[in-house]
Amino acid sequence: MERALCRVSDLADGKSRGLDPLNEGCDTMFVICRGEDVYAYRNACPHVPMAKMAWRKDEYLNADGSLIRCSAHGALFSIATGECIAGACVGAWLTPVNTVIREGYLWLAGDFAPRRQSRPRSGQQDTAAAMDEGRARP
Repeated sequence: MERALCRVSDLADGKSRGLDPLNEGCDTMFVICRGEDVYAYRNACPHVPMAKMAWRKDEYLNADGSLIRCSAHGALFSIATGECIAGACVGAWLTPVNTVIREGYLWLAGDFAPRRQSRPRSGQQDTAAAMDEGRARP
């Protein structure tokens, strides 16, 4: 599935922005623009997958904008790789979302499952967050 997410010109360099590509009523992914690169991740901490990462709308970064910060646990993640480098889930990774830049827009490229289709039964794993990966480049 390809879906236009936003105009690249609407992404401020060094800032983050939450997006709701499936119109679920909440930001299920977020992007960070750094120069020519746009990094995209699921809005889910690997420590507690349903925990929202932003402390308020579009605020996914720490105070100096150098790392992604989970508002629920304070875990810190590399913007470039999504790896947790401090906090409750060190060594775990954010789930990247496959995106591409084309004709001035950031596009969702590939599958992007809803945040949660149904509640997993005891002993089952929620696999929706493990389906996407990638980083957009012009």
